[in-house]
Amino acid sequence: MIELNTGEIAERIRTLFAQGKQFVFWYDANADFADNIGEITAQLTQTTIGMLPGEQFKTKLEVLSLEKNGEAALIYSPAKKPGLSQNLMADVERYSVEFTADATVMLREELGLEEKHQQFVVDNMKFFGNKERINKFKALTKDRKNNNPVIVILAVLAKANGISSLDILKSVIQTDLEDNQALNEFKKFNVYDHFWQGMSSQFGYFSSEPKLKELLSGMLVITAFDQMELDLPSQVNVYQSFAKTNVIAAVSQLMNMANFTSRMKQIADEVWQFINGESVFKNVEMNDLIKSDVFRNFDLKIMDWAATSLVNSELQPNGVDLRFLTHERQDTMYANEYESAYKMIRKAIPVLAGKAFGDYENVKKFAEAYVDTKNGLANIDTSYRKFVDYRWMLDSELFDSFDTLAQRVEQSYLNGFLNPMIKRWSDVYDIKSIESQKLQRNFYRNNVVSSKNPVVVIVSDALRFEAGQDLAKFINRENQLSAEVDYMITGVPSVTYFGMPSLLPHEELTYDASVPTVLVDGVKATDLASRELVLQKRNAKSMTIAADKVMSTKTEDLKSEFVGKDVIYVYHNGIDAISDNAKTERKTFEATAQTVSEIQSIIKRLRSANRTNFIVTADHGFIYRDSELDTTDKIDLKPANFMKKAPRYAVSKEKFEQTGVDSVAISDVLDNDQEEIVYYPTSANIFMSQGAGKNYVHGGVSPQEMIVPVIAVHSKRGANTSETVEVQLSPVPHRITSRTIIVSFNQLQPISSDVNGATFEAKFVDQAGDVISSTEVINAFSDYQNPSKRIIKKRFVIADQVYDQTQSYFLIVENVENKQEIIREEFTMDLAITGGFDFDFS
Repeated sequence: MIELNTGEIAERIRTLFAQGKQFVFWYDANADFADNIGEITAQLTQTTIGMLPGEQFKTKLEVLSLEKNGEAALIYSPAKKPGLSQNLMADVERYSVEFTADATVMLREELGLEEKHQQFVVDNMKFFGNKERINKFKALTKDRKNNNPVIVILAVLAKANGISSLDILKSVIQTDLEDNQALNEFKKFNVYDHFWQGMSSQFGYFSSEPKLKELLSGMLVITAFDQMELDLPSQVNVYQSFAKTNVIAAVSQLMNMANFTSRMKQIADEVWQFINGESVFKNVEMNDLIKSDVFRNFDLKIMDWAATSLVNSELQPNGVDLRFLTHERQDTMYANEYESAYKMIRKAIPVLAGKAFGDYENVKKFAEAYVDTKNGLANIDTSYRKFVDYRWMLDSELFDSFDTLAQRVEQSYLNGFLNPMIKRWSDVYDIKSIESQKLQRNFYRNNVVSSKNPVVVIVSDALRFEAGQDLAKFINRENQLSAEVDYMITGVPSVTYFGMPSLLPHEELTYDASVPTVLVDGVKATDLASRELVLQKRNAKSMTIAADKVMSTKTEDLKSEFVGKDVIYVYHNGIDAISDNAKTERKTFEATAQTVSEIQSIIKRLRSANRTNFIVTADHGFIYRDSELDTTDKIDLKPANFMKKAPRYAVSKEKFEQTGVDSVAISDVLDNDQEEIVYYPTSANIFMSQGAGKNYVHGGVSPQEMIVPVIAVHSKRGANTSETVEVQLSPVPHRITSRTIIVSFNQLQPISSDVNGATFEAKFVDQAGDVISSTEVINAFSDYQNPSKRIIKKRFVIADQVYDQTQSYFLIVENVENKQEIIREEFTMDLAITGGFDFDFS
């Protein structure tokens, strides 16, 4: 069956009737239109008579009857016209007209092909015997003239979206490389050899028995060694004949296609096995290997090398800045698989590098050194937290491969940072020396009463200071919000039942050992209802609400509930709820990251309910170590009558002294005249007690447990002050004389709370917008202050084709997220290159 435009045929027949002919004879010798005749005659007003072989007499009677009545008719015969001696209709035909239709000619015209392609249509009638294939052929050539239409057949059969070499190759290799669906279709419709001729012409691949895996192996190996700027080793010399520039340009684009990356990684894995990649790349130096991202095994080797270097205290092995390297590897094809591993390695560096402790003369100096945004000691806690969190994101195989590094980081954090820090903090800790405005018990007076506008206080259980810094950083990147971070110091013990009451307005705080809890002006404040009563006693226009309720209540209902409220306390429990449980404490850092995200969502929700001023704080912080505490980390307290004994503190009225233990009077903590004494370890160790945590603890005296954030968040008015990072092209000659071009880009600003990072895509195109080079990804996320460290170099490979020296070509850079073009730089070509970027099947 031939699928044609039946409307055109019907129109031609109508024209014959319009010329006054009563009968139109149509002999269809090959029955090309037998399947279409019904569709054609349905478009005619005249009668149609089907005349099969041997039915001439019958047909003649019908025709004479119509003639007598003055009616017109189309007589269609799906057979060759009989000779005169056998043609009973010859007399009628003398005063009628004969219609002929050459299906192949009509098809060629419908396809928009020139007359020179008539034989092409005849030779491929099997392919065109399908309406869907014809429509696809027409769609692919609609706006593009093609001198070799067999390319279009290949594109249709491969289910490609275009007719370029890349479009067809991409579609072919979407499926199994051995039993390939597209190649089977090519064989079925006799275009198989044309496809491989195209591969030879485009990529220089020649073989008497061509195979997709051989072709792709050559392409990937060539690209890998080109990225490393090395010559091919002798064992893969067979690939020397490949058209290098076209290969590299094609592979680069395939690797950077968002919807094809997954398949490219599968293909690369197959190729690695096929070529015995371990053998091919065994002699490549690490400084060269880090330049390539073709095979996942490169990343595995790089990660192992980086981890081993860090274990051996080599922070810049072979002169390589590992921090910069791990950022660069996020540009690669395997970034989504190994992003957590590279981030983990990057976060290990500051922990292993250590931090010099100063001789802090008092708590204030120590606290200021801890909370400093850029160089504060808290940044080590952040790095350790994220190292552990990223590691737990890895799959089991990768997780185990970093055991040695994890042990080294753990040792460095505990022995080089946490323990000595807590000892020094214990040495200078004196609650009487802490400024009034930094004491947690004065929070309401210092922060809520002083607010001139209605305020929402978000209290997040166990949100320690360094996590608060992260929260502020993310808030400052959001539209219409600004966050300023301050700190305050909790009392001892640094636990919920001391911290929560301290955040409320009060005249007096009293420790009640029977619960235990801290009473606010003589009453318990252990739940939302009781805390609301305490707040309303000070300010009747106050209320409390759980964070979960904020997120689950409709905005309009929240607005109604908040009407007339000056003070709203929102209670959030994300970290302590997970971490203060032996079964889930391993998820402490995961819960911390989740809490930061949830608080951002809470603020957004509250802003939609017309709240504009917020204070985010916490009741206490915590200490977390990824390795479990053992008996050597536990202190056996002297026998005494303890009113409360926990891992990081104990309360008693008895006075005693013990090595590694210090104490503070509750009267000093709560500013009253009680007799109880709080004992605490002067190191990261814990007391032997019932139900002691193995990883997560709090209650003692350390910056991590006692220094909590006070984050003032305000809605901005007017335009958003945050901006997207800018990337600028460094000066470069605008005349291209080489197939390989190194282009430098300057990331103009370091990433900060006011400048958001971005990913860009760069490529060279011609005037028609067709890509003529490899496509390179630019990740502009550097926070280096030194501009020289924010220079991003990219290597482009120009495709092997004929270029017009009188035409302009362009380097285009666009933002991946919003597709906004940020750079369009004009270039001219001065290359003596032959060949073609599209298939040449002639």
